[in-house]
Amino acid sequence: MTDQAKETAAQLAATIKAMLTPPPEAAPKASLAAAGEAVFSSIELLREQRNIGTLAKLRGVTPIAVQTAVWRGLVRFGNHRLTPSWFILDKSLRVASARRMDGRLWFEGTNSQCKALMLPGSQAKWPIGIREAKDYLNILLVEGAPDLLAAFQVILGRSNEFAPVAMLSAACPIHTDARRLFDGKRVRIIAHNDGGTGQRAAEGWAKQIRERGCTVDVLSLYQYGVKDLNEYVRAKFPSERLLP
Repeated sequence: MTDQAKETAAQLAATIKAMLTPPPEAAPKASLAAAGEAVFSSIELLREQRNIGTLAKLRGVTPIAVQTAVWRGLVRFGNHRLTPSWFILDKSLRVASARRMDGRLWFEGTNSQCKALMLPGSQAKWPIGIREAKDYLNILLVEGAPDLLAAFQVILGRSNEFAPVAMLSAACPIHTDARRLFDGKRVRIIAHNDGGTGQRAAEGWAKQIRERGCTVDVLSLYQYGVKDLNEYVRAKFPSERLLP
């Protein structure tokens, strides 16, 4: 990694830390320090559980699916632009994406709006969750944050076997630094059914991973009449159909 890339990564990490760190509380008196800390921890836990429930309802998955994504370190909650948000990121801190907890769009300029904002300094080519997949033989590779949550829904019951991983943009190839992290894995890519863009992206990712000697297949959702994995989950199709 070049010095400039390292500096950019450090800036992104600092930005993420600032957004995810709760505001400092007034220090309790010494005699109440332990009790104060316990209360604060309880409040934070309740806040996270509320956020998990809200996000699960918003994306049409179960709270345990979101909770598993949180446990894996791929979903966090905080504020972006003074707005309660949920973030997709991993421990590499190479890329992070923010979406609003109320499901509304971000406004970019006068007439431009979008569902997700890539944080400045993000490397869109980085597959989120690939380092966290180290101890799992099977990978479900999906496109976008909603499909990442849906993948955690799909693997419930077999979560000890599978690691969901997400590319945030169909326009990006897999980062060269990340391709070796797929070595020795069995990878199933679930393509977007969106008129060809998602399928072409999935085939491109498959080619890059196969070059590492991995076993890879691409699954299309065309036969189910849904555009992506999140819609598949919302429609309550059986998860077993998607797992090898």
